[in-house]
Amino acid sequence: MRALIGAGMRFRAGASAAKLLDPESARDALTTMLLRDRDLAPARKRGLTRLQIGLGLVLGALLALGVRAIIHGFFVYPAVVESGDMAPAVPPGKTVYVWKQFSAADLKRGAVVLLRRPDQPDRYLYRRIIGLPGEQVQIHERKVFINNRALEDLPDGHFERDILVANRYPGEPLQNGSLNRDYAGPLILKQNQLFVLADDRVRGLDSRELGPLTTAEIAGIVNYD
Repeated sequence: MRALIGAGMRFRAGASAAKLLDPESARDALTTMLLRDRDLAPARKRGLTRLQIGLGLVLGALLALGVRAIIHGFFVYPAVVESGDMAPAVPPGKTVYVWKQFSAADLKRGAVVLLRRPDQPDRYLYRRIIGLPGEQVQIHERKVFINNRALEDLPDGHFERDILVANRYPGEPLQNGSLNRDYAGPLILKQNQLFVLADDRVRGLDSRELGPLTTAEIAGIVNYD
């Protein structure tokens, strides 16, 4: 009996070894192993299709346009200066940036602002702040005086020196109809009023004709550097 069992075991072992040595059986075993490994391994990520890439580009462009519209609509936007009233500091054709969000602290002397004309609210002007609330403003022979001091001598009035060079008083007052543009005031500004002038004191329309402006008429602070 033992001899028969031993012979059977030797027969099965030999059959298995013979099966392993068979080329066709080896190929089947290798294929089974590869299929098992494929099922166990994590699936490879497929690359993006052209449609997905195109949709991504479109969504990115729409997002960029939306962000730009929000920034320009509520914060800052570029504008091209058409008039020469603020030359040479802001010549015509120059691109400036108008900040729509500002505080009272930004409305300081020397700042260039975009303002609505009080007589024509649909029209805008670029002008420079000269007089602040509570100050006395006077113009004599084209020179500006703030509280009886020459504007160019004030710590925050240094910008006026270059303007005076470009607008030197000719010796005779400049008439604009019945208005003498080389003389104005004295005028004391109220708490919500500003006195603005064009850098071109000869042709620019400003507070000499329009009078003091209120802070509500300021549409934005202009950055021209």
